[in-house]
Amino acid sequence: MSKFQMFDSVTLNQDIQLHSGGIAPQGTDGAIVEIFKDGEAYLVELFGGWLKFTTEGEMIEASQDDPESFRDTLDVETLYPHQINSINAHQQSDKEKVRQQLLALLELLPEESILQVKDFTEFLCYKQQATSTSVVSQK
Repeated sequence: MSKFQMFDSVTLNQDIQLHSGGIAPQGTDGAIVEIFKDGEAYLVELFGGWLKFTTEGEMIEASQDDPESFRDTLDVETLYPHQINSINAHQQSDKEKVRQQLLALLELLPEESILQVKDFTEFLCYKQQATSTSVVSQK
């Protein structure tokens, strides 16, 4: 039986050589996006820092608390159970878990569906801003 489940948050317990070049250091966070042979190996999306897009479309570093921020994907690597540890739910906020799950799911979608998710997300942001503005003006 698999030690980890789909979309579990994990952290590297050793440095990992990336196929794209470079090294993901011990402590790098990731999410399980595929399970091979009942847990003999896992495809893990490894995350870097927090980024966001400016109004000009440039990508810049951002704070985790910024509602427009997202995690940079370092690489997607095949890893073995001895190379990763589960991130305890107490160490990770529900918001962070959902962000990682969404990022992993986006990797599986075709481009057209990703654009639909983007449009829906922009709609939700607009709706949230309108609600916030409405509440402020009623006071």
